[in-house]
Amino acid sequence: MTSSNVAIAQLVVFGKVSDAETGRTLQLATIQVEGSGQHAVTNPDGQFRISVAAFPVTLVIRHIGYATFTQVVEARSLSAVLIDLSPVVAELDELVVSGEDPAFNIMRKVIRRKAEIRASVSSMYADVYTRFWLYKDSDPVLMEESIRSSYWRSDGGAREFVRATRTRPPNADMLKFASAQYVPNFYDDSVLLFGTTYATATHPDALDYYEFRIGDRRLIDDTIVWDIYFSPRSYTRPLFTGHVAVMDSSYVILEMNARPQPGIVVTPPMLFHDIQFEQRFGEMPGGLMVPLNLTARGAVGFGRLGANYPTARYEQFSNVTNHSRGAPTPDSLFTDTRTQRYHPFANRADFFVTRNTTITPLTPRELESLSKINPRMTVDVAFRPSGMLAAYAALDVSEDSDPTTEDDDEAPTIVHKIAQHAWLWYNRVDGWNVGLQAETGLSTGTTVTTKLGYAFDRKKIAGVFGLSHPFTVGLSTLSLFGSVADETRPVFDSDLYGLFLPGMMAYGGYRDYYDYYRRRQIRFGASWENSSGFFKASLAAQLEQHDSQEKNSNYDGWFREIHQRPNPEIKDGRLGALALDIELGNDRVGLDVSVEHAPSGMPGNDFDFTTIRGAGRVKFNTFFNDRDRPNQLLLIVTGGASSGSVPLQRSGAVQGAIGFVSYSGSLRSLSSQALTGDYYAGVFLEHDFTTGLFESLHLWRLVDSGMGLVVFGGAGRVFDGSPIQTDLPWYLEAGFGLSHFFRLPVRVDVAWRIDEPGWAVRIGKINL
Repeated sequence: MTSSNVAIAQLVVFGKVSDAETGRTLQLATIQVEGSGQHAVTNPDGQFRISVAAFPVTLVIRHIGYATFTQVVEARSLSAVLIDLSPVVAELDELVVSGEDPAFNIMRKVIRRKAEIRASVSSMYADVYTRFWLYKDSDPVLMEESIRSSYWRSDGGAREFVRATRTRPPNADMLKFASAQYVPNFYDDSVLLFGTTYATATHPDALDYYEFRIGDRRLIDDTIVWDIYFSPRSYTRPLFTGHVAVMDSSYVILEMNARPQPGIVVTPPMLFHDIQFEQRFGEMPGGLMVPLNLTARGAVGFGRLGANYPTARYEQFSNVTNHSRGAPTPDSLFTDTRTQRYHPFANRADFFVTRNTTITPLTPRELESLSKINPRMTVDVAFRPSGMLAAYAALDVSEDSDPTTEDDDEAPTIVHKIAQHAWLWYNRVDGWNVGLQAETGLSTGTTVTTKLGYAFDRKKIAGVFGLSHPFTVGLSTLSLFGSVADETRPVFDSDLYGLFLPGMMAYGGYRDYYDYYRRRQIRFGASWENSSGFFKASLAAQLEQHDSQEKNSNYDGWFREIHQRPNPEIKDGRLGALALDIELGNDRVGLDVSVEHAPSGMPGNDFDFTTIRGAGRVKFNTFFNDRDRPNQLLLIVTGGASSGSVPLQRSGAVQGAIGFVSYSGSLRSLSSQALTGDYYAGVFLEHDFTTGLFESLHLWRLVDSGMGLVVFGGAGRVFDGSPIQTDLPWYLEAGFGLSHFFRLPVRVDVAWRIDEPGWAVRIGKINL
């Protein structure tokens, strides 16, 4: 069956709208099935197609500046309906503005009218057809079409369910930094764009947020349409610049143009994102105004130091039809802030796109662009980087065209495989420990962990072998585990740094961060995790042999000579202990507690002590909460206490920096060492202003770079064996950092020590 016959079978009227005097085609004219909420909008070539329930049907065609035209279509036909609209010309009195701009009073009535009409509307449904074009500069790279179901709630805004997609070239990957978006309703109080919530010109507080200015007056028939321009009063609140067309007497908005101001706040490696939206509205029975379309045109720049990419440009055209008031909405679409969900087989249902009656006809310009798409061109090839470091600083720019599946990256290189499976470090006891590690899942569900390496200066083999088997208990998981190990271990464990990074710093000429001992261990126990992953707990029995180790390496470093200190002796002996670990947490809050008890009464135990260690964190938004990058405060508290005779190898620690690297939860000005003791406490506080402070100061060059400002402070103390000892002072520091320095995903911090003179510059991870 041909596409034309399909259209007839589905009762579709298609046609073209032009200016009756000039013959010029009219873009964005609205076509409505009389007496219903069924609408269509003409494309840039003046073409439209609209579904109808039966014939004959009466179409009402409107365009600002023209007289409304009514067309009766008696029966289905293969011929296009040609419609000519007559321009409306009228002499309007000159508008004299004194005092408050009349635009404020008009918008006051628009906001009041919207509240009255929407008071009884709880939900809406509509069908959406979206066509998305991606260009490298001006060269077309791909086109994606999609059929979507749009749901709207008064308490949740708009959500879309993508039912079917089709790409040209077929099955093309999408660009990570620019893809088809859902259709926001700019008549809402606010809209969510790229993770940031923007207040619209019809927000209840819009008269406080925006400056309004009256513009030209146009006519539909004999009714005045006011053009009102708006701009933000604040540079830091997410708002728009643009204009609305308001119909006099009814005070409803017919069209809106909007550009985010001062621009979409971006996070490197994205450099900039400029976008402009246009939307037309139509009237449902009862006076409710609904969106009929969305036109979005944008440009995205991305890259990082040493890797430059072509600018990506895109266009999106969406038609919204088949509106239904009061339709049920799936609760699953409104459980979070995601505006789009995909059917599992959306990219395998392109026949739905072909047969859909809401498809907007391609314009001659689009047909030309479609003919220029190279079927062999991929996003990765089109947006290949240039620059001296392009091979080393390149970004992963593509993602699977089906967002319901995991992103299948390219086959890993040999370097990636080695980095993933290497068991590698350097220290002054082992020298280089070189080996491999692997985690294998068996068909029975058992996980096998194997680590094997050789310490060249210690001339010993190190290894770890472990088994873990899970059992489903209700909605939770119970796992039984066991392991044996023979390896060199630091005297305190660091969740911040691990072994590899401190080893590289020592190899580069910095002070070795840890002290070490040899541990031979047998460990077995059980762990419990609830279905949400918020709660985890494990209980294990540990049988260990501890032995002192001597320094074996005199390596002096790459960049500077340093004679590493001797490795201290520990209390040798056999250790039998029970260990309880509890983890509570999510992205916002967390608490980790570990308790170890080594009773002297255990046969063969040479130790008698109990330790408790804990670390808590909480992160919450402070300012600019409606942004994708809100300002956030992070608080970390760590501490520990003990009883009995705690050996050196069970010390607790307030951690410092490793060479020129430090992470959140460490004292940044404390160089290549930690504060260790049986009793210790640390408090760390940092606030990420992102670009907000720079925006307030109008430092737009820094804002456009994506660079953010972080302020922090830290305090640490060890009590040297007694929780009430007071002669050891607190270690105090404060400082600031710049995030996304040189557009890289790192922070550069400057820390000052407060309790005595000293300062340091460090590089760290972006945690907020």
